[in-house]
Amino acid sequence: MSHMIQANPLGPTNGRQRRSPDGLRTRIKMLKHELGTVMQELNGAAPYEAVNHMKEIIRGLYELVRNLNEAAQYEAANNMKEIIRGLYALTRKLNGAVQYEAINNVKEITRGLYVLMRNLNEAAVKI
Repeated sequence: MSHMIQANPLGPTNGRQRRSPDGLRTRIKMLKHELGTVMQELNGAAPYEAVNHMKEIIRGLYELVRNLNEAAQYEAANNMKEIIRGLYALTRKLNGAVQYEAINNVKEITRGLYVLMRNLNEAAVKI
């Protein structure tokens, strides 16, 4: 059911490779899908599974922020930090079993990820 999200580095790696913005977009799409899974878990009244799943998503987002900072994509990194703060707030609400409010928060966070991805597409900055 739940699995770890592996965020590949966008910045320099051992082989001095760099990830393209397409790789970042793909990971953001994956995270949006994962948030959809969390919402299904919430609708199925499995808040503890949802909390654990959300923590994995947050770890994946932190890795993306680190990679964005290394790639000098500061605006995107700051947007991602805002999303992470929203996810932490959501996790606290899930722990308090405020399920309907949490579902609405998942939808809003998903919209935030969509906006971030759209901005990255429009910027088309080469990393």
